[in-house]
Amino acid sequence: MKKAELDEIGEILEFLKAAERLKTIKRTNYLSNGAPESDADHSWMLGLMAIVLSGKMANKINLEKVLMLAIVHDLAEAETGDMPLHEQLSDGGAKETKAAAELAAMGKMTSLLPKKLGEQIMNLWQEYEENQTAEAKFAKAIDKLEGTFQALCYGDISYWAQYGNGNDYYDIVLNDQKKPHWEHEETLVEIGEILKRITKEQMKRAGKSVDIL
Repeated sequence: MKKAELDEIGEILEFLKAAERLKTIKRTNYLSNGAPESDADHSWMLGLMAIVLSGKMANKINLEKVLMLAIVHDLAEAETGDMPLHEQLSDGGAKETKAAAELAAMGKMTSLLPKKLGEQIMNLWQEYEENQTAEAKFAKAIDKLEGTFQALCYGDISYWAQYGNGNDYYDIVLNDQKKPHWEHEETLVEIGEILKRITKEQMKRAGKSVDIL
């Protein structure tokens, strides 16, 4: 093997070493066993959802592209960490700060790769962020649904109360604040309604009011 090819393999391994940290980044959702979900857990489930739901979409999508978007969509958080929703909502400038930090993180990470490969990863991440293509819209929609789905897997969503008293999380589900991401797809709308119904059931079991907040 030529030296240039060996050098590229070395660069790819350095990138993968940096990306591995995504497995260590914890999110606010719990897994079914009570352990905190990691960013990598989330990205894996997002990919699986894409596989099993893509055939039910009214809009034609490229599943291979969606899977690539799912894998890279949170890659920046290997550098920045995950910013919980309640923190984003409590700080008016948090979303802009988060976006700038993640763009810088992606630049740093993709610079580890051979130029063309780094550009490919960056372009995929930006496609997801811009949310304009059919594939990006589908990936973004199931990303939002996955968050609610995972929250319900633990069985007791009263744990949301530790995050800014939990009302932001309950409010988002009960008031359909994420619905604009999936309202163009009937199947996703139905999934959203099912998850909202289960959320209400779990809220009642936890002694929480299901009145619109």
